[in-house]
Amino acid sequence: MGSDEKLKELEENIDSLERFIEQYTKLEKKTERPKNIFSILRGPREGKYQSALAYFLDPAQPHGFKDAILKAFLNLIEEESGDPLETYSSKVKNDHIEINTEVNIKGEEDEYGRIDLIIGGGPSSKEHPEWAIFIELKAGASEGEEQTKRYASAESWNFNWFRNNTLSINSLDEYEYVYISKEREKEAKSDVFESISWADLVRVFENKIEKGVFDYPHRSVVQFLDFLRSLKEVENMGDESKKRELELIEKRLKLYFGQKELIEKVEEANRQFQQDFDELAEHLYKRWEDKLYEIYDFSRSGWTTRQANQRFREYDKLYPEYWSQRDGSLEVFFVHSTTTDSLREGELRFRLRLPPQRKAHTKTFEAEKSFNDVLRQNLIDNREELEEALKDAEDIQLSLGNAGALLFKRYELEEDNLYHSYLRNLEKACEEFCENEELIEIVNECFEEAYQEAFGEELTGEISKSLKKI
Repeated sequence: MGSDEKLKELEENIDSLERFIEQYTKLEKKTERPKNIFSILRGPREGKYQSALAYFLDPAQPHGFKDAILKAFLNLIEEESGDPLETYSSKVKNDHIEINTEVNIKGEEDEYGRIDLIIGGGPSSKEHPEWAIFIELKAGASEGEEQTKRYASAESWNFNWFRNNTLSINSLDEYEYVYISKEREKEAKSDVFESISWADLVRVFENKIEKGVFDYPHRSVVQFLDFLRSLKEVENMGDESKKRELELIEKRLKLYFGQKELIEKVEEANRQFQQDFDELAEHLYKRWEDKLYEIYDFSRSGWTTRQANQRFREYDKLYPEYWSQRDGSLEVFFVHSTTTDSLREGELRFRLRLPPQRKAHTKTFEAEKSFNDVLRQNLIDNREELEEALKDAEDIQLSLGNAGALLFKRYELEEDNLYHSYLRNLEKACEEFCENEELIEIVNECFEEAYQEAFGEELTGEISKSLKKI
């Protein structure tokens, strides 16, 4: 049977699939299974939970959850404290996140001055995080004498943030202390700490996974659910009799055998869909530059392009050569992403961003501001002019304080023609941003002033112009 026939047969069975999912999700998920990995591995539970939590909360780790688990965690803190944490959760997507474990109070090297986890976040161009979450974990042992009180009174910590290895409380805009323990031992001795239980974590994390079980890599979901199972053991959650466990298993297997062929078809189709998205993203990755060079005269306009690194496909760039200074280590550029995720989400994201590198633009001067800080402020001061320059383009977002997306727009792709739709929308983005003479002129002026103020020298090369069509 060919691929088209398989897909047609799958479409005909959609109703059966929906009924199966509805029945399956109604069943309780508390069945007796083999031991989870946390029960097998040796060592204190607290250390294993610390490592697992640090891994799953970190958007940069290869688990595929991106920032979903971290956002769920921050929302839980907000729920428990009653304080809005919009300054955290709303920034997570664009902020750089660093997570350190076993962090000592500055100047104290003994275990009594060491907190389990610190999450720091903020723009990557900053010398210091803007916000932080301090986390102490307890999975059996009780809190040491004055432990959380010592942490709450600490003024600085040995925390790694790029080249800076000190986190100062006075340099943070926002911070929160969190104490995680068993339900019956929930309260920390320090009133500054917000106390939550492992059961609270299980509740919000299970809810996040259940809502997006098909959105994340299967292996990561299995690993994460194994972690949650171990947390349930700590809290003695979900104890059932053998009879109840067997009943649940039988119900599940009955559903499985009733829809076995359909399940196998869905699994096969999903593998093919993933391969299709990957291959289409690869075609776009190899083609987008050629397509633009067929339309635009990059040489005459003084512009250039650069494909993203094959391993990290987030930054497909185009920019005036004038915006690349200091031997290319400092660049302001427009960026889009020919990634599988973009295609799955059905959108092209086009944005203007500041240099992500930290080697050149962190030079300080009398005002103690970096190149990025000055350029952002220059753009903010010219906000009205930027809005006027972009008035003919719809739905462009101005987030001038955000280094990763100063100007940003989403272009919706046509589901039945993703490849050509992406290239058409890329051309449209170039028309709205790169061909916009007024916009390029404003950015030029802000760029030049920031560079001269930060480095005390003139820019090299010819001043940039808008991108011109052939």
